[in-house]
Amino acid sequence: MDIVSSMLDLMRRLPPTKIEENVDALTQISPDYADDLSGNVDQPLKLRVDRATGKEYLACVYNQDGESYRCVTPPSLPAGLRRRCGSVGWGGPV
Repeated sequence: MDIVSSMLDLMRRLPPTKIEENVDALTQISPDYADDLSGNVDQPLKLRVDRATGKEYLACVYNQDGESYRCVTPPSLPAGLRRRCGSVGWGGPV
C-alpha cells in the first residue's frame, strides 16, 4: 500500500467533523503528498469576506493561489434561493 492510500484510509477512520484539522496534520507529516491528499479529500466550503470590497467569496481549492485565494464572488441570488443553496453548501449565511 502506498503512502497516499494509507493517508486516505486513515482519513476514512478519523472523525468527519475534524476533516480540516486531520488534513492539515497529515500534510505537515508528509508535505510531499499534500496535493494528492487535498485532491482526494472533500473539505467543507469556507465563506470569507474580501477586505477591500467587503464582498463574500468562497475560499476553496479551485480559487486558491498559493497561500491566498482569488476573490471569486458567488452569483447574486434572491434570498429564498440563497437560503436553499446554503443548506447544501453554497451561499453561506443570509
